[in-house]
Amino acid sequence: MTLSPDKTSSGAASISDGFDFLGINFCPGAVRPAKKAQKKFLASIDALFVEGQKSLNLMKDGKHDKRPHTLLGTLKKLDGMIDGWGKHYWFCNDDQIWKNVDAKINAKITHFLGFYRDVRNAAIEERKMGLLGVSELIRIDREPFSYPKMG
Repeated sequence: MTLSPDKTSSGAASISDGFDFLGINFCPGAVRPAKKAQKKFLASIDALFVEGQKSLNLMKDGKHDKRPHTLLGTLKKLDGMIDGWGKHYWFCNDDQIWKNVDAKINAKITHFLGFYRDVRNAAIEERKMGLLGVSELIRIDREPFSYPKMG
């Protein structure tokens, strides 16, 4: 068995300096998500918004209509990501980390909402509800009843 140099320290470390283990940072008085875990989580949020922006641009031009990538669909997926990540680290006790990560997420949401506003303003009227993620009656599959012709 060989040890990975990227994952193995060169020697004993003092617990008072703190250490990371399985995505968790342990230091005197605090247990929190490790910086690497925070960066990975924020990068996954960035990827979600990039996908949402691409989809909104396509939808604006009528090139695709995937409901999960609308404004509401993207925010709903983000909410699930935040909920899951928070529950994964339910035992962490450093509230400042949560405030810092929330502030970064809020900035990303603000940017995405600005992008959505610009796309919506440039879209034709018939596309605006779809960009939001609200169903449009005209786009719902229907089988209209037709009266038989009277002879």
